[in-house]
Amino acid sequence: MNSIYFLLYFVLAFTSSTSLSSSGSRLLVVVDDLKADKVTYSKFFNLLEKRKYSTTFATATDKSVSLISYDERNFDHLVLLTQTTRDLSEELTVASVLNFVNKGGNVLVTASSTVSETIRDFSFEFSIDFDDRLTLVKDPFHTAKENDIFSIYSDNFRGNKIIYTTKEKDSRELKPIAFKGLAHRLTNKNPLCSPVLLAMPSAYSFASADQGEIPENSPFLGQKIALVTSLQARNNARLIFSGSAAMFSDEFLDLPNYDNLQFVDEISKWVFQEKAVLRVKNAKHHRAHETQQHGIYRIKDMMEYSLDIQEFYNGKWNPFQGQDVQFEAKMLDPYIRRTLKPTPEGKFIVHFKLPDVYGVFTFKVEYNRHGYSWILSESNVQVRPYRHNDYDRFLSSAWPYYTSVFSLMAGFLVVASIWLFNEEKTVKK
Repeated sequence: MNSIYFLLYFVLAFTSSTSLSSSGSRLLVVVDDLKADKVTYSKFFNLLEKRKYSTTFATATDKSVSLISYDERNFDHLVLLTQTTRDLSEELTVASVLNFVNKGGNVLVTASSTVSETIRDFSFEFSIDFDDRLTLVKDPFHTAKENDIFSIYSDNFRGNKIIYTTKEKDSRELKPIAFKGLAHRLTNKNPLCSPVLLAMPSAYSFASADQGEIPENSPFLGQKIALVTSLQARNNARLIFSGSAAMFSDEFLDLPNYDNLQFVDEISKWVFQEKAVLRVKNAKHHRAHETQQHGIYRIKDMMEYSLDIQEFYNGKWNPFQGQDVQFEAKMLDPYIRRTLKPTPEGKFIVHFKLPDVYGVFTFKVEYNRHGYSWILSESNVQVRPYRHNDYDRFLSSAWPYYTSVFSLMAGFLVVASIWLFNEEKTVKK
């Protein structure tokens, strides 16, 4: 009996410690000073604790923490809150963090005016270019704090709203976001990058308040300045680049009239794959009048293709209700393209007629949208021509030819009968 109670306790404990992320609960947070930064970002860490993450804290120079061991990830998510440390440990080099992303790890990167070269070089690998050190974004018309000219705010939200808003239907629009940090820009060499928050048109990047006039032809002016940027890699690993670490601090999360708390909460949910994660189940194809799936079909067959798409949020998989999912039947080029309509249960169904072309076709559903994880479902089928016994026995368009054949046969019989049975009688003399 005691062993049963112990087993139940173990199961409940394991269930209660499971995070709301679809990719895992192991989180590594890298800071400059463990004691001081735990106080500075306590509210942000409390958000992660409520979401049941198994958090490991380490300093930027800690060599005992490794991202990859034996070609496997030791963590599922990485948060870089280091701002003042110039030289990061050997386990946090650009190559090691890139390898972590290639293994499917998610990364939240923050920067400041004292950003390290490691973070700058890592960001540039994804076509994100931070401004020079010791510069900050300034906006004299949109200041968040009266005694700090470099504390600005912006409500210039861009990209897919699912990144920074809640899933509930009654979710309100976000108020402006307070920001103090470094400007960055998108070099437009990576189509996977999508800005989340841009600066206001009156903003610019400046080294100090008394530096003089704004430099001409600067790439960091107005809405060219990106404050927060999202990126989803081709392996569905997610990254968030924020030019402000202060945006995650208790000081900015407690500012009135700003929605830093909800904004930080939602973008961290997105980057840790707690929402907007899609998966495909039960993809199948068959003839319209059948239910069994085959690997070979005939040209001009009426077909039905269906699949279930589910979306992960609030800790469980729910039916996806996207209205722009497309199906393709392609060989080298698409011969058929249809938009799939979802049912309330999340099932997508399309009916179509195979083209009058035989060969190997690919039935494909590929859904790539900024904000959602990428899904791909492919299946190869053979399409054959008509066999000799597949054709209709008599074609209506060939009735004239049938008539001529049978009339020729009838005429032949008449002539033959006359020739055979019409005997010429001879008269005897």
